[in-house]
Amino acid sequence: MDSLFVASLLFFFAVVCLNPSLTTGRRTRVPKVKCFKAYKSDSNSCKKRMKGRYTFTDCCEKNGGVAYQVGKSKRGKRKCVPCTTVENWSAWGEWTKCNSPCGPGVSRRVRKCLDINDIGCPGGRSEKKKCVHPTIPNCAIHGGWSDWGNWTMCSETCGEGLQLRFRSCTNPKPQFGGRDCKGAREDKQDCMETEHCPIDGDWGEWGSWASCSVTCDIGWNYRKRKCDNPKPKYGGKPCNPEEGTGRRSCSVYKECDGESSGSGSGESSGSSGDASGSGSGSGEGSADEARDEGRDSDDDEGSAGSGEDKSENESSGNKTGSDFDFN
Repeated sequence: MDSLFVASLLFFFAVVCLNPSLTTGRRTRVPKVKCFKAYKSDSNSCKKRMKGRYTFTDCCEKNGGVAYQVGKSKRGKRKCVPCTTVENWSAWGEWTKCNSPCGPGVSRRVRKCLDINDIGCPGGRSEKKKCVHPTIPNCAIHGGWSDWGNWTMCSETCGEGLQLRFRSCTNPKPQFGGRDCKGAREDKQDCMETEHCPIDGDWGEWGSWASCSVTCDIGWNYRKRKCDNPKPKYGGKPCNPEEGTGRRSCSVYKECDGESSGSGSGESSGSSGDASGSGSGSGEGSADEARDEGRDSDDDEGSAGSGEDKSENESSGNKTGSDFDFN
């Protein structure tokens, strides 16, 4: 009888102390029995009876996670009493290897939130840091083309030519064994230039006649014109400078060093007029002869396109005050 009672009591203790369901709150009652002082299971500890109830120091496990200490379990509860330690992080794990096969990359490490109440832990569960591959610190950088530059000026200043534009393998430059750029460095296209073709110069309008070159006797009137209709440009031929000045004969009838003389002009260079000369010794006949000589020597400059008369009126002999009348 005694042996049967002892065997039954041991069996009951074994069921109570070794059954995890009795220590995780999944039972409806807490047995009013006393555990052996020295008995401990792998998942919980049996302790002395306190006021008819047992206290269990092991927490419920969360999804196979770490167990936490809780308060004493109570009769009739189907769940464990919440853990007293909440919102705790586990220690950080080890840093992972650098995720780049070469050069710079990222390494990460994680930790676990040990809150069994699903409240969550403050902060993040992972963090990262920059890293460099331990054996290949620099990755190969392949070259890339820059944008095309502007077209150059046409190779010809007049007529058909070529224009060029260029690009460079600098976006980026090839480094650490990277490949060079493929393709052409320069591009070209045909061009036609007409704006800068040579323009030959041509004469503008004549200026006014200047005064006679002498104060008495026979001289010259001069006038000038400019090579600006148009000006020579882009290598065009300039005007002949000898054609830039025109002249005609002129006579001044007044006393010259005690002698008498008259004044007049002979028209030249495409202008109409009379050229008056000076006579010698015999009065008006000599003056008329000089005028005839000056008239015969005038050139038609306007029709010839030349800037210089081909003859000048001269008279020889001495002139006296009695030969001419003075106005």
